Amino acid sequence: MSRVSGRTAVVIGGAFGIGAAVCRRFADEGAAVVVADRNKDNAFAVAEEIGGRAVVFDVADTSAVYEAFAALGDVDILVNNAGVDRFAFFVDTAPADWDFVLDINPATRSPSAAACRCGEENREHRADPVGDHDGHVEAAVRGVPHPGR
Repeated sequence: MSRVSGRTAVVIGGAFGIGAAVCRRFADEGAAVVVADRNKDNAFAVAEEIGGRAVVFDVADTSAVYEAFAALGDVDILVNNAGVDRFAFFVDTAPADWDFVLDINPATRSPSAAACRCGEENREHRADPVGDHDGHVEAAVRGVPHPGR
């Protein structure tokens, strides 16, 4: 039995790339995986592939994040993997592109972690948030606790 077996893992940004790989690994290790993404089709495709479930929301919409986590119930593992970029030289980046990036990337961490923990005083455990922005997705993929916990 793995360390994540039987635990619920929510992977925000789980519909593509690294996030989808994290979802697959958690599923292989026996976790109940929730694929969270704003791309409905890919989120549901990954969820179907791994036998998990999908939720669709945009991390830039704080109320949608709280609604989604309220509906999920207990969450043991939270992977904040959502992130976007617009590729251009600094001086060529349009204000709308800056807004897009800054609406998504910082938003990935705070509301989702807060929403995930909003009922933790009523639980025996709390979720361990990990995210690629501080280099801990690898720990989640390997099914090991966040360093220092």
